[in-house]
Order: sequence, then structure tokens, then C-alpha cells
Amino acid sequence: MRTWLILISLSLACAQSDFTLLSEEERANTQTIRITEVRKVSRQSTQTSVPGDFPHRDHDVKIVLEDHPHFADVKRWLLAFMRGEEQFTSAFDVQENVGSEQKEIVFPTELIPKANVVFITARDAAGSTVAYGSAQFKIPDLNSNLAWVGRAYDPSASFLRVDTGTLPVVEIGSHVCKQNTSPCYILKESLPEVIPRCLNLTDSITDEHVVLCDETMVPYHRLSSSVTADFKDDELLLSLTPPQTEVVKSIEVVAYNPRDPSTVYSPDDSQCSPQGGKGAPGQVECSQNLRMTERVDTIEFIVVVFMSQNESQPESILLRHGFIVDDGQTQTGVIIAAIIGVLFVVALIAAIVICIRKNKSKGNHEVAMNATTKYTSAPTSDPEPA
Repeated sequence: MRTWLILISLSLACAQSDFTLLSEEERANTQTIRITEVRKVSRQSTQTSVPGDFPHRDHDVKIVLEDHPHFADVKRWLLAFMRGEEQFTSAFDVQENVGSEQKEIVFPTELIPKANVVFITARDAAGSTVAYGSAQFKIPDLNSNLAWVGRAYDPSASFLRVDTGTLPVVEIGSHVCKQNTSPCYILKESLPEVIPRCLNLTDSITDEHVVLCDETMVPYHRLSSSVTADFKDDELLLSLTPPQTEVVKSIEVVAYNPRDPSTVYSPDDSQCSPQGGKGAPGQVECSQNLRMTERVDTIEFIVVVFMSQNESQPESILLRHGFIVDDGQTQTGVIIAAIIGVLFVVALIAAIVICIRKNKSKGNHEVAMNATTKYTSAPTSDPEPA
């Protein structure tokens, strides 16, 4: 009864829309369904053929329903978000009426922050309502941003930038990214393609739990600007030339050991400090002090650039830099190698000399033995008488 009192109070806002609330007679003969999850998911299509759709919309809304009997005649699902006297509606036309389409329905619409009622109906070909459901809870701002960076998503080894947004924390496996340390980077790890960030809320009318999730993932966008990098001692110097129509808002760099990506040389905030007025016209330069406690021959680093046109979709690239060993180290290595070579030759000559002496001594001993045998074995005879 309390649910219907709320719905009736919203009827004036719905009167001018394709979405209308049910009459008392319709309610008596209509199946109820329960909304268990509301999910913000990555947009399935970039087409904007839906009337009133937002060209900039980067996501859809998935409604998950509790298990219910199959509705054979459903041809259309309608979704409405109520925010005060405002109403935001969307429709999903059924192509094939199968069980999965009646469990999870994806609507081409935005998740409306601060909305306090979600209402869904299923209709047949004649426009009659087959089933309805609603949930009352306040939808908070879900603006966390998870972006694949460096290169396209790879299930075996991916690079992920995590911005918690308004969420206090985002947990991904053993990684915990807190709001006060955001953004966080996960480097070269096996990760799922979709990483939900969920809140458990309560329907204020039924006291039932409703799960609200953000499942949007920002795809990889390759950096369109040319980049050059140089290293001076432990300082990374970066230079790039953005398109003339773009303004670089910020640059982040994450440098790490490619043999052990958990060894990160960049500072915690990953910021690359701008170097104003030092570069050529049109160039943007920045620097970053690295925390390198040991000398390595190779370093990898991700460059993440935020442009003015679309700050929510960073452009990035993965680079590798090899270091040349300095002359002092080279000379030391040559000297050590020479010493080892000389010692080896001396040892080899000594072994040969010892071997020759042994063989010579053995030969003399055999000659002496043969001579002794020859002379002792020959008998002597008395002279013949004259």
C-alpha cells in the first residue's frame, strides 16, 4: 500500500510522458517484479537514434530483476527515474522474448544522480502492462574512473589507472586504492575486463536490499602526440607536441622496473611537473624526479595525458628506455676481464709445464729400466781354452 501511495503522488509528473502509472484496475491484474540491482555499464552502442538521447552519454543502465515467471507477451520494457518532480524515461524493445531478456534489461539511458525512485514496467504489443516493479532509494554520485592505459586491455598483463572519484575506496584483488591516495596504478597484472564498484543500499519502502554498481571501464586511447623522453641522473624529462586544437591539462608518468613492475620509481602522485617556457613553440615539457636506488639497464614508463576536450578519457602510451653503462664502469669491467684472462693463461701454461715434466720424468724412468734389463739379462761365458 505504501508503494502505491508514492507512485500515485508521482502521477502528475508522468502524465505528459509515454511512461504512465497504473490505474487501480490494472494493478489488480498485473504481476509484480522486484528490482534487485541497478548497474551503470559501458555503452553498448554509440548510435544516438533514440529520441532525446545524449550524444555525450558514455554508459547504459542495466536493471537486474529477481527471478519471476516468464512473461510470454512482453514486447517492450520501460524504465523511469524520478528526481523530485523530474522524470527521466527510457525504453528497451524486445527482439527475442527469451528468459535472459526478462532477467537483465539494458536501457540506453544515463544513471540519474540524486534520483530517489526507480520504476520499471513490461508491456505487450497493444501497450498493456504485463508486469511492474519499483524501488525507492537515493542514487549517489558514482563517478569513479577506471581506465586501461599504456596499451589495449590484455587479460594476461594489463595496465589500469584507478581514480576513486567520490568513493572512499576501490578494492581490486589485493590492491586497495583509497580516495586520499588516488589515482592508483596497477601494472602488468592479470585483471578482469570489467571491475564493478558496488554499494549495498536499502529500499526505504520494502526494506529490501538493492545493489547499485558502476561497471563502466574507460577503453585504451593511444596518445596522439609525439613524445620524447630524456634522463639526466634520476630526473625524467618529457616533451610532447599536442594537436593545435587541444590543451594539455595534466600529465602523469609511472616509471617502473620491467623485470619487477612492483618496483615503481615515480612519486606516489605520479605527477609530471610542467616546465613552462623551456620548450619550442607548441611543445609541452614536464619533469619528474625518480626514486632509483639501484642502477638498471632498462626502464619502462607509462605516459598518461589529460586533454581539455575530454578529461574523462586519458590518452596514454607505454615506452621503454635503455641506459648506456658509463665509461668508468666499462673500464672497470675491461680491467677485470683482462686480469681474469691473464690468470687463465698463466694457469694454462703452468698446467702444460707440469704435464711435460711428468711425461719427461716417466720417459727417463722407462729408459733406465730398459737399459738395466738389457745388461743384466745377457749372461757372461768363460773364454775358450787356447
